[in-house]
Amino acid sequence: MVREILKEIICMMMVTSIFSNQETFTLKIGDFEKAYPIRQPKSGAPVKIAYVNDFADNMALLRATTKGLREKIKAQNLIQQIDIVVIPGDKANALGALLVEKLSIDNPHLKLVIFRTTDKGGTIKSVNYQSLTSSTAKKLYASEYHQHLIQGKNVMIMDDVISTGATVKAAAELVNILGGKVKAYACGATEGEKDLASEISGKETFDGLPFFKVAHFPLIKI
Repeated sequence: MVREILKEIICMMMVTSIFSNQETFTLKIGDFEKAYPIRQPKSGAPVKIAYVNDFADNMALLRATTKGLREKIKAQNLIQQIDIVVIPGDKANALGALLVEKLSIDNPHLKLVIFRTTDKGGTIKSVNYQSLTSSTAKKLYASEYHQHLIQGKNVMIMDDVISTGATVKAAAELVNILGGKVKAYACGATEGEKDLASEISGKETFDGLPFFKVAHFPLIKI
């Protein structure tokens, strides 16, 4: 009995040691605070990144992020100028839906469009792109319904995390093909050795347009 207890204690000590030696990144947005591991992505890319996967379903993080983004967008009087929020892929669906709900308080006609990364049928246009965490090229797909919503409208493109900007730039290309106009970009966080956002007169921009985020994640080359 004593021997079994000792084995369990030793095992717990080993696990604790492993986690204590692991690099972590502490994310703090409003009242939300949590430490995340820093490690190499599965694609084998020669970098280490903070694995913040909670933008999919951590409601505390999602609420803190959408609150911060709404405040920043409202401060620049852009809410009324946006007709559509576009999400490229599936990772930012929950974040996008919550943000649209928040922004709809001031703009009840705001709509959400999701460009899928797989062809669900009815596709009329697609754009290729290469993300940092993937070893293969990807595609964004738009349907005829998307074109109906976007054509002639002002669009804000939003993702959970923007690193190189390849995904949101592909989304912008698709918006332009569908006849829409990109007015702004937003994300939960940027990621990289340096923040890709530029600052003009105290306001952040990306690709020459207004840009909104609430955090920056480290990226370490190895």
